[in-house]
Amino acid sequence: MIDQKTTSHQLQIRPDLPEEQEHEVSLGTEVHGAVYVIAGAAYLWMLLIAWIAFSSPTGADLDLGFVTVIFAVFMGLAVLAYSVAHSHLHKRLPAWDEFVSSRISIATGAVQGWEMGVQIMIIPIALALAATALGIVYALT
Repeated sequence: MIDQKTTSHQLQIRPDLPEEQEHEVSLGTEVHGAVYVIAGAAYLWMLLIAWIAFSSPTGADLDLGFVTVIFAVFMGLAVLAYSVAHSHLHKRLPAWDEFVSSRISIATGAVQGWEMGVQIMIIPIALALAATALGIVYALT
């Protein structure tokens, strides 16, 4: 809110911003896109296993439907955010070889690219394996 005492010569008028503007966006651009695809695929695998193992005529389909909608919203938001940010980047995304051998700065210091990839992918992959084992045990009992 502008104070009543503020005069027009004290206000700084901003020129119109161009519709397409490039920004120096670096957050997350140093990680190869395959890492995110693998993590997303692991979460999709968990959802698929849940539908295969726990879908039954006793009413679990409604719960699985809610989980599917929540999954679609979260993954859709991530894909939408990436697509919007990607169109404004003018930095080149790293190739796989560059990513694996590069040093990436994080809050606690610098880590190797392959280590960053493992840190991002380990939880989704472990959960997908656990969901697969749980689904197999549930189907066998």
